[in-house]
Formats: sequence, structure tokens, C-alpha cells
Amino acid sequence: MIELLKQVSDPRIRMDIVFAPLLTGDSLNAANNYMPVNPDPRTRVWWDATLSLSHQLPPFFLGVAPVIWDIYMIYDTEVLWGVNGTDTPGLPAYYEHQLTSLSQDLFLDPDRFLLEVVKRLPDCDEVATE
Repeated sequence: MIELLKQVSDPRIRMDIVFAPLLTGDSLNAANNYMPVNPDPRTRVWWDATLSLSHQLPPFFLGVAPVIWDIYMIYDTEVLWGVNGTDTPGLPAYYEHQLTSLSQDLFLDPDRFLLEVVKRLPDCDEVATE
């Protein structure tokens, strides 16, 4: 999804990349080796050593798995995380994924995801083509 930031220069876009220990070999060191792939200032990179965020997502993806990963979510600007004194994320306006346990209708398609991002950005016409 880093390519999306190269295609849309709109400063309203923010991207949070969360690394977590889900596969053998996952570690803070391994994540640090991957993190420099995107120096874009609109991106923040996190290490979730305790899977805290992953465990907070299941209420929005009921019945999938106890830990959620490879989810790409779009939030409207008015959505706040931690509403009502909780730390749970708000409900995304749109998402795609790379999970076999979810509907394949929303399996990650980078071109479709890009269109979903742009349509939520009024007056955005800065889509670069390669």
C-alpha cells in the first residue's frame, strides 16, 4: 500500500503501518529493517509487541479470528479512536484484506482501494499513473 502514497500526494491522507509478532521471525529488529521503506511524512510506523491493536479489531470483523492482520482500512476524518473512554478503533468506512477467512469480494485489490481513497477526498485529482 506504500504505492498509494506515491500515487496520491494529497496531504489529507495518513497511513499507519503496524508491525506485530505474528509470524516466526517477527521482531522489533525485523520491523525496523522494513520500516525505512517509506520516508513519506504522512506515514507513521508502529510496533505492537503485545498485539494490542490486533486484539481490538475483532469486534468489527466478527467471527474471523482472535487476531486480525493484513487489513487495510479507510477511516473518514470525523471518526475518532477511543470514543466513550475505550481504546477501540472506530468503525472503518471501507476496508479490504488479505485473509482467507473473510469474504473474497473485498480481498485486496490495490487499484480498487486507491479509488475508494480518492473518492473520499473531495477535490482530489492528484492521482499519478506509472
